[in-house]
Amino acid sequence: MIGKQILHYQVLQKLGEGGMGKVYLAEDTRLNRKVALKFLASGVTSDDSQVKQFRNEARIAASLSHPNIAQVYAIEDCEEGSFIAMQYIDGEDLDTFLTKDEVTIKQKEEIALKVAEGIWAAHNKDIIHRDIKAGNIMVTNEGQVKVLDFGLAQLASVSKPASTGVRIGTAPYMAPELILGRDADIRSEVWAYGVVLYQLFTGQLPFDGAYDQAITYSILDEEPQAAHRVAADIPSYIELIIDKCLQKKPENRYQSFQDIISDIKEYTHAAFTKTGNPPTLVNIITSKKIALFSVLALLIIIPLGFIIYQMSNPFDGKIRKLAIIPFKNVNDNNINRVLLDGVLETMTSKLSQIDNYKEVLWVIPSSEVINNNVSTAQEAYKFFGVNLAVTGSFQDLDEIKRLTINLIDAKNLRQLKSSVIDISGDNILNLQTETVLKLIEMLDIQADDQIKGTLNQGITNDPEASSYYISGQGYLHRYLQEDYLNNAIMLFNKAIEEDPDYALAYAALGESYWRKYEILNVVTYVDSARIFLNKAMEINSELTPVKQTIGLLDLGTGDYEKAIDVFTSILEQEPGNEVAYGGLAEAYDNLGMYEEAEKTYKKAIDLKPGFWLSYKRLGNFYLRKGEYEKALKPLYEVVQLTPDNHDGYSNIGVIYYYMANWEMAKKYFTESYEMEPTYSAASNLGTVNYIESNYEEAAKYYSLALAINPNDYQIWGNLASLQGLLGAKEDERANYLKAIEVAEKQLEINPNNINLISVLGSYYSDVGDSLQAVIYLERSLKLAPELPDLIFRAGSAYENLGNRERAIELMTQALLRDYPLENILIQPELSSLVADSRFQEVINTYRTTD
Repeated sequence: MIGKQILHYQVLQKLGEGGMGKVYLAEDTRLNRKVALKFLASGVTSDDSQVKQFRNEARIAASLSHPNIAQVYAIEDCEEGSFIAMQYIDGEDLDTFLTKDEVTIKQKEEIALKVAEGIWAAHNKDIIHRDIKAGNIMVTNEGQVKVLDFGLAQLASVSKPASTGVRIGTAPYMAPELILGRDADIRSEVWAYGVVLYQLFTGQLPFDGAYDQAITYSILDEEPQAAHRVAADIPSYIELIIDKCLQKKPENRYQSFQDIISDIKEYTHAAFTKTGNPPTLVNIITSKKIALFSVLALLIIIPLGFIIYQMSNPFDGKIRKLAIIPFKNVNDNNINRVLLDGVLETMTSKLSQIDNYKEVLWVIPSSEVINNNVSTAQEAYKFFGVNLAVTGSFQDLDEIKRLTINLIDAKNLRQLKSSVIDISGDNILNLQTETVLKLIEMLDIQADDQIKGTLNQGITNDPEASSYYISGQGYLHRYLQEDYLNNAIMLFNKAIEEDPDYALAYAALGESYWRKYEILNVVTYVDSARIFLNKAMEINSELTPVKQTIGLLDLGTGDYEKAIDVFTSILEQEPGNEVAYGGLAEAYDNLGMYEEAEKTYKKAIDLKPGFWLSYKRLGNFYLRKGEYEKALKPLYEVVQLTPDNHDGYSNIGVIYYYMANWEMAKKYFTESYEMEPTYSAASNLGTVNYIESNYEEAAKYYSLALAINPNDYQIWGNLASLQGLLGAKEDERANYLKAIEVAEKQLEINPNNINLISVLGSYYSDVGDSLQAVIYLERSLKLAPELPDLIFRAGSAYENLGNRERAIELMTQALLRDYPLENILIQPELSSLVADSRFQEVINTYRTTD
């Protein structure tokens, strides 16, 4: 086998052999990269049904792309048998790595976090590993950590006879329920991770024996030796995490790796380790009654509103750039979690209104915090560039509700102040109001009459209505989950039943129906949204949150003139309202009032020169106008202000794409995707791979993007185009029709969406409907005769329809408006047009004048 060419792989050396087969190092001669080829043992490949099942799982595993997961590239067949092409990891497995004496506690903590993040990324795609163990974790010479063989452990059972007691996994890492014959789930992975953690920090397995039966007996009936007795230097919080992972009953363990990650991140911060005392992991300790009593006793003796000052004058005249991190839910139940999300949203909203006229305070929108999975002060500093963060924990103690809030120096990770707030009974409104007032006090901002008036604006005097409203906001916060959105609608309706004059509840109900339209594209939901928002305006037309929601609806439905009126009226009330500036600029932009739009985008920057979101909006404005060089400056400002902002890197990649600099585009798209595997980053990587003629890889990324967001018509269209190039004609047509279906529904709501009209014209040309294609194409050109992207798209569509003369005319217009020639030359479907002598003359003229 060594030295043999198999398909487009040159086999270099044998790496190992096991029950599943042999593994070789090879060179992928197409892509000039080293890969690992895992050939399946003959016993594995003899059962067609099992191999088919394995192939399906491996395909799913191939969709995973995360910096801490070894990538599955392909499943191949050859004369030598079936094999998997995987990412080659040049390093050592964790078993070997741990034999080194120089491995530090800090390195072990980093490995623990990276392994958890890799597993969590897979769980987000409904993929369970089934065989988490030290041997399936690799550490490279550069310190990278990779989890191997996701989705492949099922193969271990293929070569075994189907008999009672057949289990998947490795004995020392198997959870009790697996030993008893139950199916693996997320909590089984939590157990295996706990075993890995124990091994990582102590060098020993928690359950061991001379043979498998001895090990399984130990797992079922014995407790492991306390980790600190094996390794005295183990951090206390790691031992607590291990204890919770290794609970015999699955329901007593962590229920999600997200919670594990959150605890590791929070308790590795310097703010919690400088004292030398063991940290208190509130959400972990709830499973240990004695420790819980100690924690409660400590909290109960703290008087209401008690504040700890750890440094004098921490603000020193600086602007307070603040992010509120989702609070810890000590009671660990979903009702309180939703309630806390609602408190977070309404607190942020109130502080943002104070932000609008108090120049000393900026508040990051809660949607940005949640959508970017920011869960620690350190992450808030990296992603948003804030200098302050608020963290906290919530306890429901039957007769009182207790919220502990901490003000953190986000850059240096020092706790500045802390406060405990107790509220009797179920009056959640009091909890929210007291918390905002206390936080203002902690920020050294004087709570004058204007601030107090803002806090009381639009509130209800009915405690039940308030509770329903705040919980509804908690569900609305995660509106992409339809069941959460339905719960929000139910709770807002209950709030209105309790208080029929509750304007904010009507506005929230209107937003809920708008979000429901965005998800399901049902037109009647827009009508419902408008009805409830009009009702809110009838009750109180001066409430800023109501007006902002109406502005959102106006923008979404294409009523841009009305949106201008709405956002202008907000700015008359609150001259510093950054949200209103953004909405106003977007409305001007959509109306083609580009000079006014540019001034407004810049005004938002002048308002908050250190806020990255305003720079992003200006950069995207220049991008839409085709002014690529101008767009780069504000977008580079985004990543300067927030170096770990995946969105900023993605947008820079888009600019380089339009400048035909594929190398730089791919660099920034990859950086964005590695920071956060979003659907837009996946789509962009699909596009770059398409340009590089990597069609199968491109199709994989587009499919991954659609798995995250199936409501993006452009990605359906891109996937269809690739399927055409790959010869899958039926899939190509089906996906173009799907793209048309999704786009047409969206056009019903916003009939003035120029890009959507243009894209529909292109899609109709792809399915051969020339009449509809021409109607949409000419309509888009009439609405936006100067936009180079739309002109290029129309030219491509006319070429597809066989109208070469019109196609050349439009391509010439696009070039005259600075559309990149390289973007035309690389399109496979335009090769015939490019070769046409008439267009060659256009190219020569363009290059001469350029």
